[in-house]
Amino acid sequence: MGAALTARRLIREHAGRSVVVSHAPRVALYSECLARPAASQALHLVFSFNFTDLPTGVRRSVLSRYLKRADRFVVASTIERAMYSEYFELEVDRIDLLLWGIQPPVEELTKAARFSNTQYICAIGSQARDYDTLIEAMRRIPYIKLVLVATPDSLPQGVVPPNVRVLTNVPFADAMNVLAHSMFMVLPLRDSTVPCGHVTAVAAMHMGKAILATDSTGLSDYLKDGSNAEFFSPRDPKQLAEKIERLFSQPLLCQRLGTYASTFARQHCSEDSTAAYFRRYLENNGISV
Repeated sequence: MGAALTARRLIREHAGRSVVVSHAPRVALYSECLARPAASQALHLVFSFNFTDLPTGVRRSVLSRYLKRADRFVVASTIERAMYSEYFELEVDRIDLLLWGIQPPVEELTKAARFSNTQYICAIGSQARDYDTLIEAMRRIPYIKLVLVATPDSLPQGVVPPNVRVLTNVPFADAMNVLAHSMFMVLPLRDSTVPCGHVTAVAAMHMGKAILATDSTGLSDYLKDGSNAEFFSPRDPKQLAEKIERLFSQPLLCQRLGTYASTFARQHCSEDSTAAYFRRYLENNGISV
């Protein structure tokens, strides 16, 4: 809220045309309500417009009312364009698809492993994860070690098997160290449509890691089964355990999947591609870069 009020002051002080860029829905709402003065010509670009769970009731009504005034929205998957357009009654051509782009987090590849001296696989992240299925799968394959990095509230209840090590609320560098030294990453999502997992998927791809992921349309812009990843059915621990065993026993397959993943990430998921989008947006609105 404080940042939105600061943006409002800066817009009033700036003589030329301004652009407010907000990140994620809550900040977008604050920005639309507070940052743009009445009758302002400032544009509002809502970046990283994403919901783990769609809002309901009053929150949905408020978001629908105020965000209609924003100029454009940026989402990280194709499924979100159609989903949010219908749910919030937004014109779909105001919602742009931009694949998640980052500076490759590869520094940890050259550093020593900090959390395991033996071969392991990993799972990282918290949004819309199905760690119940993953934990049950790991019970079936006790000889394979998993390092799981997540928030406490995303973890399942009950006893974790001894072949699973859980790390919670660790620094970003530590999470990337876990990823860097893993054999491959498992990305279990709660269903076949949830639009989550992009951040960790892209990090793994930049590191050249194979990904074993839930077959979800939310990931279809990034992962292709048998090309740069392998898929498993939602909420199927037996199949997941079999897929983990297969991938764990075939390091050359892991390497092939990781190589294709790295190539895709370099081409489509870089900071340069994100910067290019912003340049186009500013130029299309007559704002010099």
